[in-house]
Amino acid sequence: MRVLFQSKDPGSSTWKDLGYVVPGSTGAATYTIATNRSRAYRAYVASSATVWYAYSANITR
Repeated sequence: MRVLFQSKDPGSSTWKDLGYVVPGSTGAATYTIATNRSRAYRAYVASSATVWYAYSANITR
């Protein structure tokens, strides 16, 4: 399973893919982003045999 991280500029309705990570043995996934602009971010997990697709809550930084 992979976790995809996405961002969206203020006023935009289009999410852009930033990159993905594969969670480790504990199930945790980390993705570091450095930016000087305010954007909304979210994580996405695609469907698998055990998980329906899911989006995280949006975070604006």
